[in-house]
Amino acid sequence: MKLSKTLWAVFLAYGLAFTSCSDDADENSTAEPTVQPLSNEVEVEIDGVSWRGDINQVIETSLVTQINAIKANSNISLQIFIPRDSVNTFNIPTSIVTVAVRRNNSVLSDNPVGSMVLSTNDSTGVRATFSCYATSFSSNDTLQLTNGKIDYTF
Repeated sequence: MKLSKTLWAVFLAYGLAFTSCSDDADENSTAEPTVQPLSNEVEVEIDGVSWRGDINQVIETSLVTQINAIKANSNISLQIFIPRDSVNTFNIPTSIVTVAVRRNNSVLSDNPVGSMVLSTNDSTGVRATFSCYATSFSSNDTLQLTNGKIDYTF
């Protein structure tokens, strides 16, 4: 009987010792998740809501690069037009720099107003930041695009 009580006491002591230990990572369970860097994606806040889509198509002509981005299960897609092989700060719109937003079947790109900074734009890839407003052709529906980022590697 004495041996049985001793064994129970030992098991209880081990049990308390192991259950009182915790991993330090669990103590801060409210920490923000790590944000993954962009990789062939466009990220932007649309009317204050974060949108991050994959670049699914890049079309190059002699003067312009068109970047198309979509997000799974989203009714919004983006078309971004930039000059080929040029790094600079551009007003939106210019003759070759603009951002078009497609929401459902509506295109919002009537006289967008904003700016874009192309920091990399060559045969290796495109990196840029942008902010603008896009208005519907058929109504006064306007979306505000802020903190936009483009990252694409050819």
